[in-house]
Amino acid sequence: MGLFTSIFLIMMIPVVLIFIILSLLAKNELNKCNNREKEIERFLKDKNFNYTQIFTSDDKKWGMVYDGKNKIGILQYKNNEYIFEEIEAKNIIQSEIIEDGTTIMKTSRKNIIVGAGIGSLLGATAAGAVVGAISSNKKHVDEIKKLQLQIVVNDTSDPIKKVNFIDENYTIKKSSSFFKLYYDKIKHWQKLIEVLIRNTEKENKIGNG
Repeated sequence: MGLFTSIFLIMMIPVVLIFIILSLLAKNELNKCNNREKEIERFLKDKNFNYTQIFTSDDKKWGMVYDGKNKIGILQYKNNEYIFEEIEAKNIIQSEIIEDGTTIMKTSRKNIIVGAGIGSLLGATAAGAVVGAISSNKKHVDEIKKLQLQIVVNDTSDPIKKVNFIDENYTIKKSSSFFKLYYDKIKHWQKLIEVLIRNTEKENKIGNG
C-alpha cells in the first residue's frame, strides 16, 4: 500500500464516521415520526374523535382532523405529549394562510357579533367576508421557513389557533416538491374551513329567516 493510498484512507475515516452518524440520526428521527403517527391514532381513538380527514406535519408535531360534519380538531405535540382541541364550525370566525408572517389567503365570516378583543384581531375584515388571495403589492419570495394556518375563533380567552404545516430552521424553496406538497395540504384545509364558514352562514340565515 502506497503512502498516497494510506493518507487517502486516513482522510476518509472522518467522512465515513460522519455519514454513519447522520444515517443513524435520520433513522432515529424516522422512528420518532412513526411512533408519533401511531400515538396520534391511539390518542384520537381515546378521545372518541371519529374523523374523515386528517393532516399531520412532516415531523408529526402538528395535526388537524375533520369529523365530516361540523367539527375540526387541532393536534400539537408539546412537552412529550399531544394536546388536542376541538373547534365547532359555528365558532370559526376567520382562517388564513401565513407565509413567514405574511398573509397570502384569508376567509372571514360576516354578520357575527364578537367581543371587542376578537374584533380588534379581525380589523376591517370583521365587517364582511374576505375570500381568496391577498395581493397587496407584496414582494415576490422564492423561499420560506414557515407555512402556517391561523384560525380565529369566537373565544375571548383564547381566540387564535395556529397549525404549522412547515416550520424549519432553514429556508425551503417554493419550487421544491416538499413545499408544493404542504402548500397543497394547507390550501385544502383553508378551503375546507371556508366551506364550513359558508355552511354556517347559510344555516344562520335560514334559522333567522
